[in-house]
Amino acid sequence: MSHWRESINSWGGIPVAVAFVAIVGFIVAVIMFSISGTNEESYKAKIYENAEGRVLGISGAPVRIIEFGDLQCSHCKTFHDDIAPKIIEDFISSGIATLEFRHLAFLGPESILAATAAECALEQEHYWDYIDLLFFKQNPNSKSTFSTTNLKKYARELENHYPNFDVMQFDSCLNSLEKRELVINMSEDALRLGFSSTPTFLINGIPFSNSGQYETFRTAIESAAKK
Repeated sequence: MSHWRESINSWGGIPVAVAFVAIVGFIVAVIMFSISGTNEESYKAKIYENAEGRVLGISGAPVRIIEFGDLQCSHCKTFHDDIAPKIIEDFISSGIATLEFRHLAFLGPESILAATAAECALEQEHYWDYIDLLFFKQNPNSKSTFSTTNLKKYARELENHYPNFDVMQFDSCLNSLEKRELVINMSEDALRLGFSSTPTFLINGIPFSNSGQYETFRTAIESAAKK
């Protein structure tokens, strides 16, 4: 015991030793944070061809798919990430179907804020690009993911991929909340149709329940196309 006490005293006493341990701990934490940061997945922008406003696809396609979604909804993210790309590849790119995203923002104030921001991006024809980025950023464990500050920060990420995106115009639109009423009205329209969960769909005007399986979508789209 005396040996350790002598060693500590040789360093300048207990206060100095404690400070030394704290500094070492801080350095280790910084290194671990740096390592984890380098492994974090970075956003890769998708290319949305034939995007016009809220609609993807060629005008006049025989099948019209309307999705009612909430940008905070984890099932909407699953559809966007896993099923929508297959629908785009098999039916939208070939002119068989179009896909429209409408807001059913019912999971709280941030859902309305995120939808409002998407409408601001629509002003510059980057609706689908911004929605894609928001689904990438979605974090059910955080209540501030879609705060006004973060939504503006994400707009600057979008600018990195699309230099023609005007972040000052976006900020002005979001600050004014001029699109908020549009989002609320769109959400109320979906509720009046009887939709109370997301994502829900209309395929050529017929309600379609999301099973989470691409095959059920494929069958429904092919059936609608034959009619």
